[in-house]
Amino acid sequence: MSFMKGDLLTKTRKLVKGLAKSEPAWLKAMEHAPPAAFPKSSGKVEKISLPEDPYIKKFFSKHPDSKHEDAILISSFDPPPARIFGWRVLELKEQGVGEEEAMAVADMEYRTETKAKKKAYARLKQIARLQGTTPPPNPYPSVIKEIQAEEDVYLRERYTNPKIIAIAEKMKADEAAKERERDRFRIDCPCYGEVANFLIVSKMAAPELQCHGNGEPQAFQAKSKLKIWGRQFGWQCASGLI
Repeated sequence: MSFMKGDLLTKTRKLVKGLAKSEPAWLKAMEHAPPAAFPKSSGKVEKISLPEDPYIKKFFSKHPDSKHEDAILISSFDPPPARIFGWRVLELKEQGVGEEEAMAVADMEYRTETKAKKKAYARLKQIARLQGTTPPPNPYPSVIKEIQAEEDVYLRERYTNPKIIAIAEKMKADEAAKERERDRFRIDCPCYGEVANFLIVSKMAAPELQCHGNGEPQAFQAKSKLKIWGRQFGWQCASGLI
């Protein structure tokens, strides 16, 4: 039945009606309760969206610092504050509260919780000072400070690790050599009849070169076969020779 169009029920019904097959025992039961028909896929992967996503965007537009201050732990079961905000708005809307009022209530709850966390840590530091002990680490640290603490180890190695210092010095020397080679050419100078070094003075449409032999600038004109940066220039020496 693979060459026939339709599902199993349609194919079996056609075969039974055409006397090509005896009626199976399950046909009437399947006709009475046919299987569910699922819609065909369009071939495009749809973007996953949740009901609270619009409110999460509004939360970040109102509190942009939350992206950097509130930690998002992938391995944690605690949702980030933005998602809690969206869930709270949906919960209040289900209770009959308007959207603007629900967002205002959820925003007030977020601000209250943030202030409570700051006050709790300030109280911990105050108790530690009274007891003469070291203040405990912040139980609600900023994401930026956590990342900076992890990177601080590598930043210190930049100035203490001999291997890293050697690599940095080598990179600086290579860059300086590239800059010198890029701005230096060796051209036959008519003044001396030999190869002389020329250094770029001006990188305009008609660049000027400075001859190391007599120290005077040489002007380029777009006439000769000399190629600089993919363009052809003619040059005139201080003695007037070309």
